[in-house]
Amino acid sequence: MLLPGSYPLTTVTDHLRYGTGSLVIKRLTDAPSANDLKLEVSDAGQTAAATAVTSSLDACTAQKSFTPAGCPFKLTVTTADPSTVTWTLLSKPADDLKITISATDVTRSTVEVPLKMRISYLNGTTTVPQDLAGIQAVGTVDLLANPTTVAWTT
Repeated sequence: MLLPGSYPLTTVTDHLRYGTGSLVIKRLTDAPSANDLKLEVSDAGQTAAATAVTSSLDACTAQKSFTPAGCPFKLTVTTADPSTVTWTLLSKPADDLKITISATDVTRSTVEVPLKMRISYLNGTTTVPQDLAGIQAVGTVDLLANPTTVAWTT
């Protein structure tokens, strides 16, 4: 039983919050609602995840490979020289990312982001640009890490 009053709800990181950040009990008969205690990604957490996604994808597009290591995209139907590969991100993943907090381990929460990619490479002496079909990239995001990190799973 809680006495009437306002109780602050905090987490170990500014990336997460409980509801509005406080629990208000007006009467002895009041009980907290599930929404008051729901763990959510804060604005700071959303920004940190967006930064982690952008940083990871920047590292992926910098790789000279048809199958960049640790990345959620690839092209496997060519025998061209991989050193000629240039990846271009056509979408803005930070604008459309979705985070689902893991119910058991916030360091293994899920981030999903739609990607539109273009790859260009030399096939002989001809530059071949190719837009890939849209990809729903899925990764694991550690909401407790500082800086926040992403590991792509698909």
